[in-house]
Amino acid sequence: AWRVLEQFDKPFMLAFADDDPVTTAMAQPFLDRVPGCKGVEHRTISPAGHFVQQDQPQQCVQAILDIKKG
Repeated sequence: AWRVLEQFDKPFMLAFADDDPVTTAMAQPFLDRVPGCKGVEHRTISPAGHFVQQDQPQQCVQAILDIKKG
């Protein structure tokens, strides 16, 4: 997957939950390796755990809408 992501230059927003022990360390590798992450405003969704889409569905939808505007 990294071979494809390392070439992905379209806008790529990171939107991780604030209380997810599984994804806590995942942001930096994406920021370092995915070109589309550069220049995009990333966010932390809170309060939310591993199932962020269930905990904060509206914030997830808003993140998608915001990236489409940019």
